[in-house]
Amino acid sequence: MAAAAGSEHAAEEGTLSIYKAARRIKRRESTLYNALRSVADDAAFVAEIAALWPALPLVANLRCGLWYAQPRSLAATCYFKSTDGHAGNWG
Repeated sequence: MAAAAGSEHAAEEGTLSIYKAARRIKRRESTLYNALRSVADDAAFVAEIAALWPALPLVANLRCGLWYAQPRSLAATCYFKSTDGHAGNWG
């Protein structure tokens, strides 16, 4: 019985949880190039959408979106913090 329990524990250690696998991928993908490429891609997307709907105001979030648009193209800014997935975790 002890051998079976030991082999189950070894099998669990050999299998990554989804969380651990995602963290490993994130660490592998977190390079300066990928970060800058992501910002450039997001900025291109914002520019494309702004061009498709020029009558809509372009508003940048000061927390995490100001660098995605040229300052002269902004109608306004805001300060918004999402709490998605962090219910009751206001600190």
